[in-house]
Amino acid sequence: MNFWIPQMAWSAQDKERILSLDMNPQDPNKLVTAGSDINMNTENMDEYVGYIKFWELQGQKWTFINAINYGHIRNVNCIKYNYNGDQFATGSDDKYVKVWAKRMRADFGQKEQTLNVVRLQNFDCEVYDLQWSRDGRLLVSCELKCFVIIWDVKKGKQLQTLDGHQSYVQGVAIDPKSKYILSLSMDRSSRVYCRVQDKKSLKSLQYYTLAVIKKLEQPGQENRGMFLGDFSSFFRRPDWSPDGSLFLLPAAELWVDDKPRPGAYLFSRSNIQQPLCFLPTQKPVVCARFCQKLFISTQSNWIDAKYKLVFALATIDSIFIYTTDSPNPVGYFGNIHYAPITDVTFRHSNLIGISSSDGFCSFIKIEDQFLGEVLSDEQLPEHIRNIMNPPIKQEKEEDQAPNPPKQITQQQNLVVIKNGQQKKVIVPSIIA
Repeated sequence: MNFWIPQMAWSAQDKERILSLDMNPQDPNKLVTAGSDINMNTENMDEYVGYIKFWELQGQKWTFINAINYGHIRNVNCIKYNYNGDQFATGSDDKYVKVWAKRMRADFGQKEQTLNVVRLQNFDCEVYDLQWSRDGRLLVSCELKCFVIIWDVKKGKQLQTLDGHQSYVQGVAIDPKSKYILSLSMDRSSRVYCRVQDKKSLKSLQYYTLAVIKKLEQPGQENRGMFLGDFSSFFRRPDWSPDGSLFLLPAAELWVDDKPRPGAYLFSRSNIQQPLCFLPTQKPVVCARFCQKLFISTQSNWIDAKYKLVFALATIDSIFIYTTDSPNPVGYFGNIHYAPITDVTFRHSNLIGISSSDGFCSFIKIEDQFLGEVLSDEQLPEHIRNIMNPPIKQEKEEDQAPNPPKQITQQQNLVVIKNGQQKKVIVPSIIA
């Protein structure tokens, strides 16, 4: 793997913060970034000014294409393409979530322009993170007034507001089946919301709190929190694997020998209340991202999967790259930025993009076959293929949720991975 920081600063003079980035899944040489720009709404507005900027990869150089200097009036904290690649969504300090798409404008001489096609009014509070459902019908966003909001993209209306957090919600993720929604908050908890029994219509779509992941009960020790409180980042971005079998929760900690160790928890869909393992790092994990490709597994899989998954953990200043073939990272890049990392994105299986508050992006190029052979759609099991490639307008949602559960009291072993060995085994409970 090769690491490089190309000559692409967010603002050549002011080095404004880049707060989020994403690559178009259907046109992987196109990159969009979002952040702050002090030149907005001033007399110095030119083609380079804007909270949203577009870039194109030409060789190993990202070339600036254009900027959007309209639509938002304050910093844009998150930006995400839908899985079809024809729209992207943004969330801002101006309290709006907006959906954008390419459209032909007659008043521009029939030229294509990026237009705001849906504007979603938030609860009078800054938006910190958002994510699309796999079929593109839903958006999930989170904001500083402790709420998670579900939106109907086509109608541009709010479907449900999920509460329960006691402080800022700084990260959200929706699973590929749209059954579960994850949230992470500064109140040092993660909530798992589950969809109630299917009503075949977005009008009656409802989620309830299935689990609150907050503390571990360790024999002989006081109950310890699983997540960090305030630390040097505005974000704690979770993620689901593309097949929906696993999810990652960053901004985590585990107390070992009476000392806290930062890292991330890996969970299985089959047991959302009990982590599979804890992955330790040197500094707090800001963002977790799965590669959207599945790979042929060439050895015994440590999480008992039939194929290999790849994911990255971004700390304040470093990147760890893992596969599910081994508990050890296959790649590590440290001290790569002068200010905290803010977001991570994969381009297929050969490039990782990283944004930072220092006003620069960096990239990790992955050689062909380094991670293994990518499974083609024809090689995927049919049920996985249906999850990863649902109809764009899916009327029937197949996943049905059980009735709300009673309080969780069960105990199981948690394996702490360190240097490929079982460092310690504790017996945790999830305490709501």
